[in-house]
Amino acid sequence: MRPFRCSRSRWIGGCVACLTIGGMAAWPVADREFRINRARAALQSRHGEEALAWLSPLIASHPKSGEFHFQLARAYRRIGRLGQVEPCLLRARELDYPVAALQREQILALAQAGRMTDAEPALRGLLLNPGEDGADICEAFASGYFLNFQIIPGLKILEAWEKDYPGDAQPHVFRGKYYENLSSWQLASAEYRRALELSPESTATRVRLAQVLVELNEYAAAHKEFDRCLGQSPDDVEALVGRARCLRVAGRDDAARRDLLHSLKLDPGSAEALGVLGELELQAGDSSAAIQRLRESIARDSTSIEFRNALAGALQSAGQTQAAQEQFKYVDAARSAELKIHAAMRLLLKHDDDLNSDEELRIRFEIGSLTLRYGDPADGVAWLESVLRLDHDYAPAHQLLFEHFSSLGDDALAERHRIQALRPEGKPHGS
Repeated sequence: MRPFRCSRSRWIGGCVACLTIGGMAAWPVADREFRINRARAALQSRHGEEALAWLSPLIASHPKSGEFHFQLARAYRRIGRLGQVEPCLLRARELDYPVAALQREQILALAQAGRMTDAEPALRGLLLNPGEDGADICEAFASGYFLNFQIIPGLKILEAWEKDYPGDAQPHVFRGKYYENLSSWQLASAEYRRALELSPESTATRVRLAQVLVELNEYAAAHKEFDRCLGQSPDDVEALVGRARCLRVAGRDDAARRDLLHSLKLDPGSAEALGVLGELELQAGDSSAAIQRLRESIARDSTSIEFRNALAGALQSAGQTQAAQEQFKYVDAARSAELKIHAAMRLLLKHDDDLNSDEELRIRFEIGSLTLRYGDPADGVAWLESVLRLDHDYAPAHQLLFEHFSSLGDDALAERHRIQALRPEGKPHGS
């Protein structure tokens, strides 16, 4: 019998089949590694959403890759989805990912969440041995400090960050936001311009610069910046509303209205778009439409002095004198509170040299109480919590937090602060 011999075509066909099967088997691994590498590069450029887009298609398959789960944790932290960080780190640890890297990422997540009591003890060690994460360490801790209104430590981190990473735009962005909170518009403008020199593609920074230019009444310059933003992101609601402000000042009401209506199609709940449209209606003499738009705006954001003042004017034009006076009264009180907050924040910056702990308590409590009433309630809570970090028994802060959480229906938190607001014998303390 002749020995078995394959024909040439059969032999080649068999090889192709083997290669195909092998390639199909190898493809998921190759795709996973490709996606992880692209996500890692995106994270190095601070593009958290892009990193998550690369990693998301793999989540359902539960890959047994410690590197995948570690990079997924970093992507979640980068975009602020902090509750999803720890499960990813735990899974990476189960898959034998280096413990030191996992611990570092956990510390950064704690810092970014504002849990500085837990994160701060590790800061010195991280800064002495930053590896490739130096800028990320600075950003996480700066975020945490400013989230807790620990202004001086936050500014010190910014100084170190800028010194060690002079090509990084982010410390300038942080400092720009800080100056915005002080209404120091020229200084904020300078920081955002420097940030854009280092990172000209950042639409978010350019929008902030343009908004600051509006505050400086530099409408023509602001208009150009908003146009550049919309050239990159045509559906950016903040840029559309900002450009509408500039168009309105230039007397181009129809163009402003188009931008505002487009904004509301994209984001029907935009308080600013509704407010500016209300101002436009008031300027056109339609007080009824203005009142409707402005009330809708304030229902979404009750803290806007600008739109409350416009509502007061619209109510007055419509003959609703008493309602107008109520709004004017609020505007006057809010403007006074704003001036007091800015003065107190500037005084707080002298803490290292001039303020003792009692003075700092008083200043932080004043800012917190005014912000809780006339500003962003979340910021007011953060300021009052900063008081309690200095003196956990400071009763006036507990009392305001009790009242605030009661109004929100959060009975557990309200009760905790109610108990702490009183001495055992029922007398307030800490004042």
